[in-house]
Amino acid sequence: MTIEKFIKRNRRNIQGIISRFADEETSKDIEQEVYIKMWRFSAHKKPFGYIKTLVVNTCKDFIKSKYNKCSRLNTSDDEELILIRDNHETPLQKTESLFRQKTIADAINRLPHKLKEVIILYDIEDLDQNKIAQKLNCPIGTVKSRLFKARKLLQVELKEFIEGESL
Repeated sequence: MTIEKFIKRNRRNIQGIISRFADEETSKDIEQEVYIKMWRFSAHKKPFGYIKTLVVNTCKDFIKSKYNKCSRLNTSDDEELILIRDNHETPLQKTESLFRQKTIADAINRLPHKLKEVIILYDIEDLDQNKIAQKLNCPIGTVKSRLFKARKLLQVELKEFIEGESL
């Protein structure tokens, strides 16, 4: 598939991800940066999960650089030192986050294939239920019931994990 076709097919998904991180004007700049990176790394030939990661990381990089540029322009060195906040995760926070992600991913991977398929398409790839029904060639009611069953199974399997985090 050419990059043009890929962009045409996935533009709304990419814009949706970017809109979670930035305002409308900034989103356009980030979107352009994403497309440049996709072209440079031939990312349009890779799975959409790879693209999603590329988009999120580009958003984070852009926000960091924008924050740094603004803080340098608007403050003196002394004021900047006072205003600096540690927005980075501590090693413990990073470890906990990775553990949480791995635990959830493992729980999803243990789901029956049809349930796993629907939960990934809906919650990870951000497809709506109608598109999932079309993609899987099944009624929307089937998609809804599989999504419900998958979430119930995940809730049961991750119960102790979820309760441990709320303490």
